[in-house]
Amino acid sequence: MACGLPVVSTNVGAIPEVVKDGICGILIPPGDRRALKEAITILLTDEKLRRKLSHQAREYVLKNFSYNVVAEKTVKIYEMALS
Repeated sequence: MACGLPVVSTNVGAIPEVVKDGICGILIPPGDRRALKEAITILLTDEKLRRKLSHQAREYVLKNFSYNVVAEKTVKIYEMALS
């Protein structure tokens, strides 16, 4: 996503916190091969959607997961734990 690429991933664990379905990429149910094939096919064939998701993926990562943002969030966690 930081390279400006949309993601196809399974909707498990903490992944939906990072990959926003329809914004940064496409989330599919775990173990659903048909959904995986369809999601990849959509990204390969729909250039407009692919470009949109690519742009939004990069912007989302830069806004929410840059070094500075992650460092600030980590410091806040430590401050909360120590107070």
